[in-house]
Amino acid sequence: RVRTSRELAKLAAVRGRLGEAERHLRDAMTANEKRGSRLGYLSRAADLGLLQALLRGDPAGGLRQLEAALGRYPLDSIAPFERPYKALAVLYAAARRTDLARATLEEFETTIAPELRQYEEPARLAARGVVYLADGNASEAIVELRRADELENCWMCLLPDLGRAYELAGQADSALAIYGRYLERPWITRLDVDVYFLAMVYERLGALYEERGNTEKATYYYGKLVELWKDADPELQPRVEAARRTVSALSPDR
Repeated sequence: RVRTSRELAKLAAVRGRLGEAERHLRDAMTANEKRGSRLGYLSRAADLGLLQALLRGDPAGGLRQLEAALGRYPLDSIAPFERPYKALAVLYAAARRTDLARATLEEFETTIAPELRQYEEPARLAARGVVYLADGNASEAIVELRRADELENCWMCLLPDLGRAYELAGQADSALAIYGRYLERPWITRLDVDVYFLAMVYERLGALYEERGNTEKATYYYGKLVELWKDADPELQPRVEAARRTVSALSPDR
């Protein structure tokens, strides 16, 4: 039930059906609670918060989701190795509380000895990169995300954040290359990343190519966003309609 609810949540969210996704995540949280998994409960609460912060554009709401879950199961009530430090840090960054994100990572680094967290190094570096990104520090974000990408066994998982970092740095060429690589690279669990970033990447590629006057590619990527979110929740439809209008305006036969 936990796995099924989580996968259904991802399938709904990637298509912009956020209300449906949240219902599935709450079902997974309930199932985790019944099986005694506090880690699972907090991890799905973090997923819920990220949906709120990244897709609904409500950082404060995402933070409230996490605070409610931590009020129920504080970190110190969970064994150190089972605490979802990295997921919490990423959510804090998305919620624009980089102070809490840094404190969470520092607790992870002081609680778990380096030799015992070597397999967590890519996630730790990636979380640090996301915190720098949230702070607007593009150069440090790029350094940390590239270091994490070199160690990570997933070929595409960190590319959306790296693309965002290059955009923030004003390096549009690099951002285009990274976003394109993200879309092209196969990965069996890519839905874990697509759920938060696929629509964003389509939107950003459309905008970047539009700025360059490449109407063919701009209309292609805006069209991909329209198709992906055609049945999205009403709150996302303004972005869909904006993409649809741009496609119409850029079409040579308009």
